[in-house]
Amino acid sequence: MDRRIQLPLSLATTMNLPVWLTTYEPTMVNGKHTGTIVDAPPIRRWCSHGVANRLRCLSDIAAVHGRWPSRSEFIVMMSQGNPPAPVHLGRDGRMCRAPVRRSGMVYNHLTAVYHQVNRPHQAGPPIPPVAPAARHAFYAMVKGVPTPFELWPRDMVIALGYHAPATPVRHPMTSTTRTTTAALRGYIRRVRRTCRLPPPVHGDVWLRLLFHMLPVNCRFAYLQVERPDAICCTYGCVQVETQR
Repeated sequence: MDRRIQLPLSLATTMNLPVWLTTYEPTMVNGKHTGTIVDAPPIRRWCSHGVANRLRCLSDIAAVHGRWPSRSEFIVMMSQGNPPAPVHLGRDGRMCRAPVRRSGMVYNHLTAVYHQVNRPHQAGPPIPPVAPAARHAFYAMVKGVPTPFELWPRDMVIALGYHAPATPVRHPMTSTTRTTTAALRGYIRRVRRTCRLPPPVHGDVWLRLLFHMLPVNCRFAYLQVERPDAICCTYGCVQVETQR
């Protein structure tokens, strides 16, 4: 009982299983084992010679170079010491081993098996260290305790995000003769055409004046408690600065 194989098989045991005629599911790809690919006498003899070169399992193939070999390296390993193995003239002008028919399919199948067996045992990509989230700089008092923004209760966040309904106001160019939207649009269109005639700075000032958008100091009335002269003219005339 002590010599029984552990199930499920470990990676070391699977890597040392025969790969040529085995029907063990992890060493099959799409329901096919190596024997279904090696179906012609020439490729069968070539694979038998590879087995004679002690290439019986995935571990034997990967141990030759300390890693999984390339296709050309695999062909050399399988053809080593095989007199009938074909050779050809390589691109560098030297003689080298020629691939046997279907040898590429054998290599692709064994490569797929190798990655399939090792995939469950590979560690995932390293997770970079994540710096702890910094505390938010905005604090508020919650039941007398200073609390950062991310710990605020829901009621405070809802109150902060509340938008009051828009207050209806009259258009700044509304008059007794311009009360409808169509009339206002026509008037503004004519005003914009007229403001193109003077220099750009003058035209911009007139347009802002008509829209009541000039940055005059009379808008700073709320600052009079701290600065009584906040609404006065900037140029020292001691008058309230208005659009007029």
